[in-house]
Amino acid sequence: MQLFLSYVRQEQEAVEAFAERLRRSGFEVFLDSGLTGGQRWWNELMRQIQQCDAFLPILTKGYMFSRPCKLEVAYAGAVEKPILPVQIAEISPRLLSPIIGDIQ
Repeated sequence: MQLFLSYVRQEQEAVEAFAERLRRSGFEVFLDSGLTGGQRWWNELMRQIQQCDAFLPILTKGYMFSRPCKLEVAYAGAVEKPILPVQIAEISPRLLSPIIGDIQ
């Protein structure tokens, strides 16, 4: 199963540790840490979202204010990927986007 982890750079260390635990459990994990900016980067992210089996937004306060993260989760919803939010920091429910906030 291929998982796409969507996160803000400030949480990269924690997300990489989480990704490693997922890999040890047998999951394939995509992180954008190996990509550089620009249109090719964005196209690759969209391709990876299209190919993933599940989209995992890694929720932090920074995630809620990140425009790229909002675009990623909106795209995952548009292409009907299962969205499995993972909260790693305390955040106000008021900050959740409708896509994430509506998920049980």
